[in-house]
Amino acid sequence: MADEQTPLVDNAESWDQLKLVGANGYYMFLWSAYTSLINPLLPHYMNDLGGDVQHQGLILAAMQVGWIVAFPLLRMSTMSSASLLNFASICFICAPGLIMVLPGTLQLFIANVLKGCGSAIVSVLLTGMMAREIPAESFGKAIGARNALGAAGHCIAAILGGVLYPLGGLQLPMAVLFIASVPLFTLTWVLPGRYLEAQDEQRFKEKPWSSDLQLFREPGILALLTTNFSSWALMSFTFLAVPKLMHENFHLPVFTTMMVWLSWDLLKTGSSYLGGFLADAIAPRQVSLKVFGAQLLFYSIAALSLDFIHSKGTQFLYLSLWGLIFALGTTGNGLFGPAFLKDLVAVEKRSGGERYEELMLIKDFVTTIALLMGPILTAQGLEKVGFRICLLVYTSAGLMPLLHLAFCGGDEQDKVGV
Repeated sequence: MADEQTPLVDNAESWDQLKLVGANGYYMFLWSAYTSLINPLLPHYMNDLGGDVQHQGLILAAMQVGWIVAFPLLRMSTMSSASLLNFASICFICAPGLIMVLPGTLQLFIANVLKGCGSAIVSVLLTGMMAREIPAESFGKAIGARNALGAAGHCIAAILGGVLYPLGGLQLPMAVLFIASVPLFTLTWVLPGRYLEAQDEQRFKEKPWSSDLQLFREPGILALLTTNFSSWALMSFTFLAVPKLMHENFHLPVFTTMMVWLSWDLLKTGSSYLGGFLADAIAPRQVSLKVFGAQLLFYSIAALSLDFIHSKGTQFLYLSLWGLIFALGTTGNGLFGPAFLKDLVAVEKRSGGERYEELMLIKDFVTTIALLMGPILTAQGLEKVGFRICLLVYTSAGLMPLLHLAFCGGDEQDKVGV
């Protein structure tokens, strides 16, 4: 499509682009709502269900098991994109449905596997479709809008968890998510047929496994992927350690916990949208370096200042610091996400290819490894060395990909990332 097109609703092409962003955003909305119902209150659920911190780590890692199941399906399956998205919709519906009917630690694990499988399919196919169909000069804003919709799911989950969980346990908010997931079956009808056909044409080309390795020859790709790993490893620590800290050290009740997460997610909603504009206005690599560097600094402060939390006021300041960390986001959301994805997609645009699905598959595989290892290692680290040392180890490890990204090159793209 022509580069002069814009994402405004002034023609059929622009309307199709908006439908694509909206469909992707609704999937992300439901995924975010589900994960935000599980992660912040997981220590409370374990108290109710008789689990411990090891169970928490396994439940958090289960979503990545689902991603690993989905990757061969995406790489080798002869199913059309529409069929794969319908399968993902079934996974999205069954995950909250299972917990709604049979709450338990095993059911939480299975539901997370299902949700992970569905979200992997959606992430690879719809993000790849956006990279192919949305012009480079507005790609950052499109990713920012999609991520803002996803962050809104976190906000809704905070309200559902804070209000409905005390009234009816985990089953009640999961029933709401189950109902909200049913319309996913219609989203493949909303997506433009020619977008699905163009994606299938590219996916069904004969591609040896060695072709995926060719992406690593592009300047900067390895630094981007190691940054992606570090970003999600740090967030996996956050998902497990911070709710545990709020529950066991700060003794926050369920409603207060969810309201704190709601405030963080509201920050992330705004920062996601702002990040899209920054990615289109400034060289994406520069945005990524500054945001990730600031985030590592804030993680270090969070680790070193823990001993100074002695009152409600210092608790508020400390939790506000974590709110800033959430607003900065990861390589997939917040202020960081749009710039990182635009920088990554620019690698393939410069090579003249259209292997966007393969690129997203590699990125999401790296994310999966980080989120699979992270909760398990964090659970062990919290027991052996405690919160502070564990977080400092993660933060120190993050300095290496940050320096690699700063000096690796491969950021020749101008403002529009081409």
